Amino acid sequence: MRKNTGWFVIICWMLMASRGAAQDDTTATDPASEPSSVDSDAVVDSEAGARMNALEERLASQEERITTLEAERVAATAREQEKDRRAVELEEKLDATQMEMEEMSLTLTTAPPEKKLNIYGFFDTTFYKAWYQQENSVLRSQNPPFSTFMMSHVNIYFSSQMTETLSALVETGFSFSPNGYETNLPVDAYVYNEATGQYELAPTLVDDSEYQRVDTTIPGGITSSSVRYGSVSIVRAHLDWRPRDWLNLRVGQYLTPYGIWNVEHASTVLLGVYYPHLMNWDLVPPSQLGLQAFGDFFLADVMQLNYALTLSNGRGPISSAMDLDENKGMGARIQTIFSGNKWKITAGSYGYYGKYTDAERRAEIYLNSDLTRSYIDGSPLGSDITYLKKFQEYIITADLSVEVAGLRVFGELVHRKVHYLVHPVMNDNAQFVQVGNFSDDRKAANHYSQSAYAIVAYQLPISAIEPVLITPYVGVDWLAPDDPLTWFEQKTFRFGLNVQPSAYVAIKTEGIIDNFADVLGGRMTSISAQLAVSF
Repeated sequence: MRKNTGWFVIICWMLMASRGAAQDDTTATDPASEPSSVDSDAVVDSEAGARMNALEERLASQEERITTLEAERVAATAREQEKDRRAVELEEKLDATQMEMEEMSLTLTTAPPEKKLNIYGFFDTTFYKAWYQQENSVLRSQNPPFSTFMMSHVNIYFSSQMTETLSALVETGFSFSPNGYETNLPVDAYVYNEATGQYELAPTLVDDSEYQRVDTTIPGGITSSSVRYGSVSIVRAHLDWRPRDWLNLRVGQYLTPYGIWNVEHASTVLLGVYYPHLMNWDLVPPSQLGLQAFGDFFLADVMQLNYALTLSNGRGPISSAMDLDENKGMGARIQTIFSGNKWKITAGSYGYYGKYTDAERRAEIYLNSDLTRSYIDGSPLGSDITYLKKFQEYIITADLSVEVAGLRVFGELVHRKVHYLVHPVMNDNAQFVQVGNFSDDRKAANHYSQSAYAIVAYQLPISAIEPVLITPYVGVDWLAPDDPLTWFEQKTFRFGLNVQPSAYVAIKTEGIIDNFADVLGGRMTSISAQLAVSF
């Protein structure tokens, strides 16, 4: 049984082996099975080729990006190197410039700067015509009785800025005077004759001094025409040292720092034709010879404080040449300025104390009874001083100016006290008006002098005519130069028009009504026109 089974297994194995060999031969020789194997390989090769191409493209793209990045890196490195080079170059230039500036600064501090001289000035020409309430008013002897042209100011400035802190200024005034000046104005006295009912000349009361008028005309040389000389006044001449805004020093003859117009007094700056009475009568010394300290402080954006301290010879007949007493004139100025976009308020005050002295100096010779030189009291030669007039004066001034959108209201006030130490004799004419005769030998009395003025002006807002400025104004001016002489009081009303076609030219017209006491002729009315020019 077991033998049969073994053979059965062997026979089955052999059959299966022969069948497998037959299948292998069939597969190898079957033409239908060949195409299937070839197509499969082609597909595999195609996919592999596509992947290879994609990889190659990606590789090329990566290489291109690497090349670009490398180029950018090289360019960035070059730019950095260029920046470093330029930075070094600029630093070298900066060092060279700084050294050059230091050398220039050293040169400027050691070498004197170039001096520059500036010349400028102003002048005016005025037409005047007056009418008098009384036909034979005494005012006709003090004012032009006929219409006339006048030239009041021809002022020339010389200024120099020597260093950053040192400057000098000289202002001179030229005048046709003394040509035409009346050195003696005789006074004729007429006595009323009741029998004839007329005034008759009283020879015993006539001032027989000869009437004189100065004529400065002199003949010229052989080849020139005649010459009419005038005069030159030194208005101011001073040196300024300005190390700080709040501390400046001035030495020389300077304008007294008071009021509105005294320092800035050019005709083109002055609103009207004439200065106010307080300036015309010199109630305050217009200028002083000595020292001045001044400066300003900015306390806030809208507030400025100015000050000035003055020390000088004071007032005197020859104060610009020498002082005739040991006393010195002293003054102090304070001014506050508030300003905004379209408004400005300025308020100030000046106080002054000084002693006026007029004296004659004499040389003396001391002799013995036999007219030989005497040495009893020392040297036979000596001197003496005779005082003709001496007084103390106390002055206080105040000024105020308010400007709002073209409207300006401003004015000044002066109060002056005169206390005589040596009383002079009162002027003859003043004595006659005061006491009614010529026989009184009255001395001048202590007195007060007062004056004030106020002006309202409005700059018309006419933009169509810019830069021409048109400013009408009205004002009042009052003067009492000597309070015991009440008849000397003067009240003035003025109205006018100021036209400025440029900053250098002003054309003014003004009407004035002056009221005096009847003893001086009563009312006087006048008109004037002026052309003022700065150059």
